[in-house]
Amino acid sequence: MNIEKSTNKFQKDSPNKMAKYLDEILKKYNLELIEIVRTPDNSGIKSSVVVAKGDNNVKYGIKLFDSKDNYAKERFIDEIGYIKYLKGELSSKYKKWIPRIRWHSTKGENPYYIYVYIEGEPLGKFIEDFGIKWGYFKHKNFSEFIDFFGVLEDLIEKDVVPAPRNWGYRTARKELQSYFENVKGLLPSEMYDKIMSFNDKYGDKAFRTKALSHRDLYPENILISGKGSTNFTFLDWEYLSEVPIGFNAAFLYLLFWREEYWKAKVFSYYYRKYDSLGDFKLLSNFMVSFRFCLISLGVRFMYQLEAFGDKSSSDFEHARLSFISDIDRALSGEIASPRNIKFFIDINDIKEVAKRYGIKDIKDYEIFYASKGNTVVKVDVEKESLIFRFYSQSRSKSLINRELKIFETLYNCGIKT
Repeated sequence: MNIEKSTNKFQKDSPNKMAKYLDEILKKYNLELIEIVRTPDNSGIKSSVVVAKGDNNVKYGIKLFDSKDNYAKERFIDEIGYIKYLKGELSSKYKKWIPRIRWHSTKGENPYYIYVYIEGEPLGKFIEDFGIKWGYFKHKNFSEFIDFFGVLEDLIEKDVVPAPRNWGYRTARKELQSYFENVKGLLPSEMYDKIMSFNDKYGDKAFRTKALSHRDLYPENILISGKGSTNFTFLDWEYLSEVPIGFNAAFLYLLFWREEYWKAKVFSYYYRKYDSLGDFKLLSNFMVSFRFCLISLGVRFMYQLEAFGDKSSSDFEHARLSFISDIDRALSGEIASPRNIKFFIDINDIKEVAKRYGIKDIKDYEIFYASKGNTVVKVDVEKESLIFRFYSQSRSKSLINRELKIFETLYNCGIKT
């Protein structure tokens, strides 16, 4: 390994002391520097990330703390503990979505960890893309992706070590106030008044039930190996926290502003999750919490757009209007309607119907909007495509039978239906 070469390369962005320390780490583990991915800056990044290679050209990532901020150092050390904890608690499917740490040190001023390098691309960069980019999800990988959050949230029932942080009402309120103070005219004054009134009225209920969250769910922290892939990796676990149960749903809902279908599927996943438990109070708590978090995170995203976003981007105004609309609908309670069953149908419903009629080998499916009372699914099987029509409970059986008779009559008359 050429020590001097790697030191000089690192010195472009970092003081000589850190360059020498990096070389000590590389030498200790017999690694060779390939690339510097990032170094600390004024935007809140407190660590350097580099790529190196070891024996048999195996690639590794090195995350090296590089700041005088003691609180940030504490978070960095906790992140190592969180990653090791999750590796021990999650199922084999989801363990692969967490970085695999090979070596680490929590000693001295600059703790670090070295993990097996992860191939993949981020779902976006928030300051550039303002959310998740278009086209990464299909039914299968979205289902596994959203299930991961359900599994993670349920770890709240266990003793997480080290103890997770807490995103509570006071923190949320303080954050909200700072956004309005730092960017004047962030929202219309009447909307500001409504937000403060909503928070005062529902703050206690919104935080009544907690869940576990990565919390820093920006798209650059989620890698995917390709469009439609089920191989994800979640990075930067230092903010692992107890949050209100609506937090993850609201965060993802806002990030999917480009694709209304997945946005609505986020909401329906969580609505269905709590509705299926038969606990009306829990479902009610979720709905209030979701609205509260949608407002708080929506304002945060608005602030980040205004303070750091590229206003010349064609997507800037689309994202801004989407966030304003979501905040407004959360205030009024007009969120995605749970009566629209298009967003509730999943592969398990399709398989249940297929099994009843002896239909095998489902290859793929596509859901089409019909109305809030029913939806149509095109199901591809071995040699043909079939249409399944699903009805919600709001549609009476007499009307369904009447519709079926109309279809039958039209078909018998030679009309395609």
